[in-house]
Amino acid sequence: MVLQNCYWGFWPLPGGEKKYLEVLTEILVKVRDESPSFDSLASWVSERFGSRVEWTRSSLRATVFNMGLARKNENGICELTEEGRRFLETRDLNLVIECLRNNICGIDEMLSWIGEKPMTVDELYRKFMELKISWKGDSQVRFRLSWLKALKVVGESDGRYYLILGGKETVEEVKELRVKLVRKSKVRVKVFRIIESSV
Repeated sequence: MVLQNCYWGFWPLPGGEKKYLEVLTEILVKVRDESPSFDSLASWVSERFGSRVEWTRSSLRATVFNMGLARKNENGICELTEEGRRFLETRDLNLVIECLRNNICGIDEMLSWIGEKPMTVDELYRKFMELKISWKGDSQVRFRLSWLKALKVVGESDGRYYLILGGKETVEEVKELRVKLVRKSKVRVKVFRIIESSV
């Protein structure tokens, strides 16, 4: 599902949360160096990381491609986007965070809620249900949280997730970011409700 040029469906990458960035980097290097077809890329990732091919195809689409780090050209060949190239050149996590926020629905909303107070998966899931998002279960919340943890944007303690910046909580910076996120979130929430009410 796409809303306002962002995607509701999101997935993990093979290898587990602690290896997301390592796996992501390897995939982007493969695309940069070999310009494979999508099927060839999925087969390579599946063999390299021990995941099922069909699962891997879905994972690649929902992460690397939907996040805007790679794309398929008119000939079906995978290539890096400008954001993907810049990430490989700099290894700057902020580029991936920005891609996540711009292309995956619900990221800013989740960050704004966590910025207000630490929250559990269930509490976050219920917040999305209030927006009439049609998720069956909390997997999409968990997938987003696992990426945000890997990118060192969110931390977890006793089952509650909290906002972190620069690898540690900084109260004033959190407050400043929260204001920006809440402002952006309110606009998106309004769009959610308008669209849901017109269906």
